[in-house]
Amino acid sequence: MVKARDVLIGVGVAAGAGALLYYLLTRAAAAAPVRVLTLTASCDGDCISGGTITFSGRLTERGAGVAGERIYVRNETTGEIVGSATTDSEGYYEITATLPTVTEDTTYEFRAYTEDQLPS
Repeated sequence: MVKARDVLIGVGVAAGAGALLYYLLTRAAAAAPVRVLTLTASCDGDCISGGTITFSGRLTERGAGVAGERIYVRNETTGEIVGSATTDSEGYYEITATLPTVTEDTTYEFRAYTEDQLPS
């Protein structure tokens, strides 16, 4: 049986120059998902305090891309919405955001949501 996964992306933000750190936290759900929302993150070079990060992914329903859906990326550590975008004709989206300014190395967790999934 295929299990749904709830995926968070962790990004290590360095106070100075540092390396991007990815890790995945997954929790199994009861059944195969009808809709799947993916999220990846990348920085130009190192992820440094106040630098730029790009989130991208795809929303699919039963394997086909979902067009015109608003996607939000939320910093799960702070609860802040860092950006939003609308999926294209194939279900892809891209959001560019600024990383938080920090004085020491810090790790933040980010998650993508559709509008109906956003926490209150």
